[in-house]
Amino acid sequence: MRAWLRNVSFGSLALVIAVLVAATFYEKFYGTTFVLENIYNSFWFVILWAVVAFSGLLYILVSRMPRMGATFLLHTAFVVVLAGAGVTFMTAERGTLCVSEGAPPASMYETGKGELKKLPFRIVLEKFTVEQLENGQPSGYMAQLGLHDRDGYVKCATVSMNNPVSYNGYRLYISGHTVGEMGGVVTLLVAYDPWGTPLTYFGYLLLLLGAVCLFFDKKSGFRKALSSLHASLSVSSAGRARLAMRRCCLILSKLLFAAITCMGVCRWIETGYFPASNGYETVLLLAWCALLAGMLAHRHFPLALYYSFVLAVVSLITALFTGGSSSSSVMPVLRTPLLGVHVAQVIVAYMLLAAMAVNAVVALWYRYRRGNDAKFEQLALVGRVLLYPAVILLMTGIFTGAVWANLSWGRYWGWDPKEVWALITMLVAAVAFHTRSLPFISRPLVFHLFCIVAFVAMLFTYFGVNYLLGGLHSYA
Repeated sequence: MRAWLRNVSFGSLALVIAVLVAATFYEKFYGTTFVLENIYNSFWFVILWAVVAFSGLLYILVSRMPRMGATFLLHTAFVVVLAGAGVTFMTAERGTLCVSEGAPPASMYETGKGELKKLPFRIVLEKFTVEQLENGQPSGYMAQLGLHDRDGYVKCATVSMNNPVSYNGYRLYISGHTVGEMGGVVTLLVAYDPWGTPLTYFGYLLLLLGAVCLFFDKKSGFRKALSSLHASLSVSSAGRARLAMRRCCLILSKLLFAAITCMGVCRWIETGYFPASNGYETVLLLAWCALLAGMLAHRHFPLALYYSFVLAVVSLITALFTGGSSSSSVMPVLRTPLLGVHVAQVIVAYMLLAAMAVNAVVALWYRYRRGNDAKFEQLALVGRVLLYPAVILLMTGIFTGAVWANLSWGRYWGWDPKEVWALITMLVAAVAFHTRSLPFISRPLVFHLFCIVAFVAMLFTYFGVNYLLGGLHSYA
C-alpha cells in the first residue's frame, strides 16, 4: 500500500510537471485561450491536481510522517493551497462593469461567459484621475466611487492600482479606462470569491510557518544536512598562495559590491521605485545578492567566495546584453513595496540554485579529474544545505507574487508562462527533499546531476520565458 501510494503520488506529480511544460509551449503556438480551455481550466487537469494532493496526503499518513513536524506541516499546507484553488475554480465569479462620470448608477456586470449578473449594490463613478510623473508618464490611476446599497446607504470608496475596494463580499479593481471630453470612463473588474481566497491564504500562512519550522526542527532534512556538513569540515591550514587568492577575491568582491550598491541606490533615488522592474535591474540584484552571500559565508566555507564572485561576474556580463540600463518609468502596477519583497526572494532563490549548479560542477571535477571522493561527497552536503533555502525562498516568492496579483488583478494565479515555469522550477527542485521516499536522490552523483537539471529549469524560467514564450512577466 505504501509503495503504491508513493508511486501514484510522485508519478502524478511528474505528470503535472510534464503537462505544465507542454502547456507553456502550446500557449506559444495556439494562444492563451486554447490552453486555458483545454488544459488549465479543464476538468481532467483539476482531477490530476487532486490526485497529487490526496495521494500525497495519504502517503504521508501511511508513512507516519506526522512525527516530523515541519515536513508534515509543509505537505499539509500544499494540500490546503490546492484545496483553496479548487474552491476558487468551482465557486468564484469574475466579470467587468463600466461606469462613467455623470452617468446613472450601474449594477450589472458581464461574466467571462457573456452572462449578465447583478450586484447587490449600485456603483457611481464620482471622479476619475490619472496621476502623472514629471515626464508625463502615468504613475497611477484613481477612481472615487459611490457604492449605494439597497437600504439607501452610500459608501464613498477610492479604488486605485494595487488598492482594490471590498464591499459586500465583492472586490472592485481598475481594469481599464478612457478619458474624454465628457469625463472618465472606467472598466471595473468585479471579483467574488468569499471562500477560495481565504482558504488559499490560510495555506500560505501554513507554508510560511512550515518553512520557519524547517530550519529549526532538529529532525528536518536541513538540520541533518547542516550537522553532517559541519562534522565533515575539518580545520586545515591553507597555503599562502590560497590565502592570497582568497584575500584578492574578497577585495574584488567588496569593490564590486560597493559599486553595484551605489548603482542601485542612485537608480532607486532617480526613479523612485525599487530597482527590480526589468531584466537589467534584476540581474544586477542577482549579482548583489551573490556577492553579499559570498562575503558572509566565506569564513566558514571558503569556496562560497569564489562561487559568488563567478556568479556576480556572469550576471554583470549578462546585464550588458539584457537592455534596460537607462532609467525609465515603470507601469503603475509595479509601484508597490511588494515588488521589492517578491523579486528579492525569487532572485536570492535563483542565486542559490545557480550556486548549487556551480558547486555540482566543481564536485564532478574533484571526482573525475582529481579522484577526490571525500571532497565530492562533502560538496554534496554543501548542495543540500543550499537546497533548502533555495526552494523555500522560491516558494515564498511565488506566493508573495500571488498575493500581489490578487491585489492588482483580482486573482492570485493566472497561468502566465513565467508563473508556470517558476512553479515548475520549484517542484523540480523540491523533489530532492524526498530522499526518504526516493533513496536514489541521496547518492552524491545523482544529487549533483539533479542540481544541474534544476539550474537549467531556472535558466529557462528567467531567460527562456522572456525570449521564447513571452507573457505578462516577460519584462522580468
